[in-house]
Amino acid sequence: MNAQTIDVYVPGDRNEDWVLDRDWGDIGPAPVADEVIRAKDGHFYGSPWTPLNDEELKALPRDGQALYDHFNAQYQGGSASRDENNFVRITDLLRQGLVPADLRSGLYDALALIPGVTATEQTNFDGKIGIAIGRTEPLRAGERAEIIIDPDTGLVIGERTIMTVAAFGFGSNDIVGHTAIDYRIVEEAPR
Repeated sequence: MNAQTIDVYVPGDRNEDWVLDRDWGDIGPAPVADEVIRAKDGHFYGSPWTPLNDEELKALPRDGQALYDHFNAQYQGGSASRDENNFVRITDLLRQGLVPADLRSGLYDALALIPGVTATEQTNFDGKIGIAIGRTEPLRAGERAEIIIDPDTGLVIGERTIMTVAAFGFGSNDIVGHTAIDYRIVEEAPR
């Protein structure tokens, strides 16, 4: 597995640039230069870091069923299944760490309404114990995607992707992706 480190600095003053500091790790025979990127509103690599901006987050309902209905109604294909699409779009929001607590709570309730979603105790890449909320997508050869939640804060502290069956050179229960997410308040971002 290649280990990369990505630090994203979100400014307290939203008029200032966001900063992404990336260590690509050892991704192949040719070294890739580490980089520091500055971008307005976190639009690194030409697209936004967050799927929804602050105003769009504020407009979302806070009730789990209403949130599930909202995401379910917006399905336009592009995933292996409607359930996978709902799971991915909700977890994409949660992993950014910028979702207010009342909305996070509703999003967790919405995740519980997606068929096949289960929760177990797991550790993130750094070994911190949390609650893994995940689902196995049958149309992706049994690949299971999980987000790992800190039960004390409700924040996402990592993700895991596991093969539930032997496929594509991986064995059953092999971890094919594993992350750790940490949150801190700092005085300044890298130059």
